[in-house]
Amino acid sequence: MTTPREPHEDRHGVENKISGGTFHGPVFQTGSFHGEVRSDGASGTVDPEELIFRAEFMKRQRAAWKEQEAARRKKAEEKRAKTEKEQAEVRIGCTCLVFSLVFAAAAFTLIYFSHNWPGLACAALAYVCFKKVMSD
Repeated sequence: MTTPREPHEDRHGVENKISGGTFHGPVFQTGSFHGEVRSDGASGTVDPEELIFRAEFMKRQRAAWKEQEAARRKKAEEKRAKTEKEQAEVRIGCTCLVFSLVFAAAAFTLIYFSHNWPGLACAALAYVCFKKVMSD
């Protein structure tokens, strides 16, 4: 363990001090480099408990990421299913509206020109289709 170094005055009269913490391994502070810089000091060792902690943390983090991804996919699937259902309801409503208009036109034509029961049947079908549109 290296302790904070005492101020040192170099040959140019510049005072240097490294402070503010505990240092492990080689420590230096510089303003600029000229030429090759090498550090052949021993690398710091990691506590085995730290490695176990990191492995467990990452295991839990990966599980949380998988859960979040599954929840995101489920939400997207539910939204897609809801959208498809709404679109199907709109298609059914439009189809019923078209049928009600066709049956209403046929009913008007048949009742106006022939005064018989097919005109009444078309009117009834137009009413049923229109009622379906209004109930959705």
